[in-house]
This record gives sequence, structure tokens and C-alpha cells, in this order.
Amino acid sequence: MDFHAYRSRGADLHHFPGALSVRGAGACLGDRTRSSLDHQGNVWVADQGNHCVMKLTQEGKPLLVLGTRGESGDDQRHMNNPTDMVVSPSGDIFVSDGYANSRVMHFDKRGRFVKMWGKLGVRPGEFSLPHAIAMDSKGRLYVADRNNARVQVFNQKGKFLDQWRHILVPWGFCVTADDEIWACGSGPMAWRKDDVVLGVPPANQVLVKFSTTGKVLEYVVIPKGDDGKEQPGELNWVHSIAVDKDGNLYCGDINGKRAQKFVLVPATGQATKKVAKQR
Repeated sequence: MDFHAYRSRGADLHHFPGALSVRGAGACLGDRTRSSLDHQGNVWVADQGNHCVMKLTQEGKPLLVLGTRGESGDDQRHMNNPTDMVVSPSGDIFVSDGYANSRVMHFDKRGRFVKMWGKLGVRPGEFSLPHAIAMDSKGRLYVADRNNARVQVFNQKGKFLDQWRHILVPWGFCVTADDEIWACGSGPMAWRKDDVVLGVPPANQVLVKFSTTGKVLEYVVIPKGDDGKEQPGELNWVHSIAVDKDGNLYCGDINGKRAQKFVLVPATGQATKKVAKQR
């Protein structure tokens, strides 16, 4: 698994291979990996296959490992399929951990464990697959509580502040410089009652812009592509979203195995609903 950085027009700006040397030992990144940049330009990777979160230089040199690489668990030293991370301006790291542990973990900038909160459930402060995490300029944390079809909001001490329910099944986030929260995922849908994992494929793909109070500012529906037959402008299990300074949207498509750029145009007669055109 390799990592690439692209310019807004799609040109490959920089890349490094997924084969890394961790503490002197040869290693490769696992599957289902999510990445982001911190305020200093370091690359952060939630490596689900290896049950850890890694901090890397832009050349791919490992700087820090959170969790015990290659070992799953539910204590302070272990993760189990972590899904995402966010780094505060001061360097604190918050991890959504994730597919098995249903919790958020907090580490200081040196990687020392601070605290964790959450468990499997449906009540405020509980999770059913926390799939992504983001932070606004005030330090509030937004957690994509995927299988509960909601976004939960916390302060950095883990205090529950708010929840936005049944607007979408959230898969990924980004927060703009103006503290607008974009979430990508699918429309709300029924779950299997005998399992905690996703029970049905999403019928559509949606991109939603929220205010920090949970008000829906824009709601965009994208056609869902069929496996192996995705067309330009379709999404198939969209997992990540980014926004540039001009408001263009960039979506990472898991089953479609691609990134696409979209430009928003107003939909006739609907103030908050827009149509995304693929570029």
C-alpha cells in the first residue's frame, strides 16, 4: 500500500511506499488504512490491519507508534482496528478505536496515554463503530458513530456535548477553516438486529455540511456506483472527504478505488441542497 499526495488538478506531488522500517525492523502497512496531516505537516496513519496509529515524515520515516503494532487488545497499550485520528494544535492525539473497541483514546504529544472513553451501546457517549474523528478550532471533537447513524460531539476531556441523529450514516469528516463540518457517508438505513456491523449496502451516497451546532447547511446526494462498474461522478462506499479553499470537494471511494473532485452548484429552489458535478 503506497501513499500519494496530489495537487488539486490531480498531478502526483509526492509519494512514499507502504513498506516501512519500524524500530529497525522491516514492516508494511496493513489494510484499511486512513491518513491525515497534522499542523506541522507530519503524516498520521491509522493502520487497522496492524492495530496501531503511526506518525511519519512526508518521506515515510516513522516517528511515533501508538498502540502495540501487530497486537490487538483493549487496554491502554493496545488498539483493535483503529479507524481514524486527529491531532490538536498542541500535539495531543485523539484516536477513534474503532471496529472492535468502540471508544476514543487520548494521547499527549509524546504518545503517552492520557485517557479513554466510550463503550459499545446506543446512549450518549457510547458508540457502535466510531468510524472517524475530527476537531474544530475550539477543540471540540466530532465522532462518526457509524452504526448508530449519528455524529457525537465531545470536549477534549470526553464530556458529551451533543449528537446529530438520523441525518446520515457517517463514514468520514473534514473541518474547514471556518468551522464547517463536512461529513460523507450514506443515507440513514435499517441495520441487522443480530450483528453490530453494517447489515445492508448503502442505497445512496451523501455529503453533508453542518454548522458546529448541528444545523444542516448543505445536503448533497451522489449516485452510488455498482461494484466494478463505477462511472465518473458516482461513489461506491465513500470513506473520506476533503475541501479546498475554493469549496471544491474531494472524496475517497473505497470500492471504486479512486479519488474524485466535485464542484457544488445550487439546486433549483432548494437553498441548502446542492448538486455535485464531477471534475
